[in-house]
Amino acid sequence: MRTLFFVCLNFISLSGFIFGQTGDINPWLLPTHPLGLLVSRINPNFQIQPVGEKVIRVGFSSGNVWLPPVTGFIPASAEIRSQMASLIWYDRNDVFRRGQTAADSLSFAADGVLREFRAQYLIPLPHHQQLEIGLRSYILGGGKPPLSLLTSDAFIEWFHTHIAGGEDPFARKVYGFGRAGFRFVDEKGTEYRMNSGDFSLPGLELDYHFFPKVESCLFGIHPNIGLHLGWNTSRYNVSIDPGISLAATRVFPWGNGHALKLSAGISTLWPGWRGSPSHVQFINVQALKTISWEINYRKNISETTSLGIGLYYYFQSPYRQRSEYESLVLFGSEISTHWHYALSHLYKSNENWSLYLNLARKRYSLSVYFREDFKVNNAPDLQTGIQVSFPVSSASKTI
Repeated sequence: MRTLFFVCLNFISLSGFIFGQTGDINPWLLPTHPLGLLVSRINPNFQIQPVGEKVIRVGFSSGNVWLPPVTGFIPASAEIRSQMASLIWYDRNDVFRRGQTAADSLSFAADGVLREFRAQYLIPLPHHQQLEIGLRSYILGGGKPPLSLLTSDAFIEWFHTHIAGGEDPFARKVYGFGRAGFRFVDEKGTEYRMNSGDFSLPGLELDYHFFPKVESCLFGIHPNIGLHLGWNTSRYNVSIDPGISLAATRVFPWGNGHALKLSAGISTLWPGWRGSPSHVQFINVQALKTISWEINYRKNISETTSLGIGLYYYFQSPYRQRSEYESLVLFGSEISTHWHYALSHLYKSNENWSLYLNLARKRYSLSVYFREDFKVNNAPDLQTGIQVSFPVSSASKTI
């Protein structure tokens, strides 16, 4: 038993050294969705312990969004909805009598490079707790170097033409490069619009995490429980979004300062729990649910510095009810096979993969990442980002 105890103690100490520095905070890797910016979303916490001192985390990302204009109709008659549901979605617009059949309508179009700036203040609390206060802001542009070197229309279509995807698979060249603008109109006719150069500060977020104390090394799993509260402040969505999350991390260290970290998390957010009834109805589900996991390899290169590489997967449930899509009638330009994605992707899950690199010191961390949408919903298509975290005090550990 004494041998087992010392093995456990050494394991916990080594994993805490490699992955427990103040600067070892997982990057914010959620996609910059053109409608998701209006609602709070939950970033999984894959720390193995709370920060040891007050920390500021700031990040900047750039994501290319391309969704050609699409209009959707939801028939008012149950008989017509049943008729539409019996047809394949791309045959419905040949049967549906637009302008002659009673129906609710909605439309959406999005083009441009959406840049996001996030800032968080992380506060350690007694008894293995952590509080995070954050804000998010956005600016929309056409996408010009150097801030949009990899996320510009020109680079993405060069990649498609010369490396993978084929010639103009999404019809970007038909509409033109470097344009920017978001426009969504819901069933009530309420409009959300964001133009080139517009700046938005759509909300504040409060996150609380509790890290249960591990009394033994059973399985070596480090869990945490999160409570989340978002306050959306844009004129398009004034509401409160509560949420809850659960995450767990397991560290596998081995000789010479190497370690592998496996993490997984789930969360549920209830958007619009309290708020103005006049906001834009871009979400009509009661809850947004997510599943995420991460694998991270870390190597200590000195007593205070480590390098890491991570692969991160994120899955989010749809923004709108799947049942509505069963009878939805879509109309668009049909220039490419992706013409319908502006609306159809709102009824499907969002999935993306991110690859990130991290340089962590005892109290500082720098991360850069590359995110790709392999479901090809282009909301956004390609996203890059950078994040820095650093302490603001020399407070002693409170865990």
